[in-house]
Amino acid sequence: MKKVLKWTLITIGLIFSAIIAYGVILAIAFGQAMEAGAVTDSDQYTKVLSQWEQGNLKHLVQHFPRDIGRKAKIISFSSQQAFMQGGAYIQVRLKYDAKKIEQVYEIYKAQSVSTFVGGSSSEHRNTKDGMPTTNFYTNTQESDNSFPHDYEILSFDKLVLSKDSSGGYWNHGDTHGVAISKNRSEVIYWAESW
Repeated sequence: MKKVLKWTLITIGLIFSAIIAYGVILAIAFGQAMEAGAVTDSDQYTKVLSQWEQGNLKHLVQHFPRDIGRKAKIISFSSQQAFMQGGAYIQVRLKYDAKKIEQVYEIYKAQSVSTFVGGSSSEHRNTKDGMPTTNFYTNTQESDNSFPHDYEILSFDKLVLSKDSSGGYWNHGDTHGVAISKNRSEVIYWAESW
């Protein structure tokens, strides 16, 4: 009887130790992912874009400019890597001259499947015939992640009408496009996967 009790206590101790070790490893991994956080240094744009292009999400960033050059200025940049159930996004906000913004608008308006004026991804998703888009991650003025009403959000994605296991739509998915403000002469290239 003492042997059985001894082995039971040893087994319980080993299981408990394994659970603690797993928790510590998970906490370290989570801490490292959160430490990396969102990349907002515009000097990292080319590097981060290259990482997206080499992964399985390259189809989402094909419309992103590779070389910014002298015709545009990066106002802000933001990117977040996927971690566990959290999604990934990349967004670069550029300023063009008025003539170039008109050209860019015409090109992307022709490619868009749906458009929204201002707002957030949640608002876009909850409208009639709505769908997920993106939030204004490159907003440098306010903490609000909604686009002002002078931005037209052009989505290149079609709504997928198959329900996921929770009974909702778009539980996991991809979305990409541009947001353009002619008033500000700005274009925001965006892609998200969740």
